[in-house]
Amino acid sequence: MILVLIAALYGVIAALIFRSFTNAARLRAIVNRILAHVMEFALFIDEPSVILKAQIDLIKANVQLLRQIALPCIIMAIPFVLLYPAMDRHFGVRTANVLTLPMGQPLPAGVIPETPSVRVLRTHEVSWRIRTDRNPGPNILARHWVIWFALISTVAGSFYVFIVR
Repeated sequence: MILVLIAALYGVIAALIFRSFTNAARLRAIVNRILAHVMEFALFIDEPSVILKAQIDLIKANVQLLRQIALPCIIMAIPFVLLYPAMDRHFGVRTANVLTLPMGQPLPAGVIPETPSVRVLRTHEVSWRIRTDRNPGPNILARHWVIWFALISTVAGSFYVFIVR
């Protein structure tokens, strides 16, 4: 639940930052220019010189778009970079793939060793890098937390921009 709150807050702040640091009219004009150049491809498919010019103009328009959103992206990257280690420690899934057992004890059923055993004589233990033969199948809840963070923050930012504003 805390991931949802943090991601939603991040999304709303991102929307506010983008609104503050970009010129909406200029962005709209650049996006319209990009769409026009893409439409040129279909309209003038038999004219290689027009298509080449449209491609060059499309690249220029994309560079202009990237220039417009660079500052807000950098501003929003700073808190994410600062929060990432703490959030990864809290929300990240750690799976151990090393199994250590007392010497002489067999591997449990369903465990497949990936490496030869490493024996520690002082502690009378044996360790292996392992994998299981069971495939747990896809689980949407087991996805990496960054994917959920991106989805939730995008939805929250979009909701703020299109509904609340």
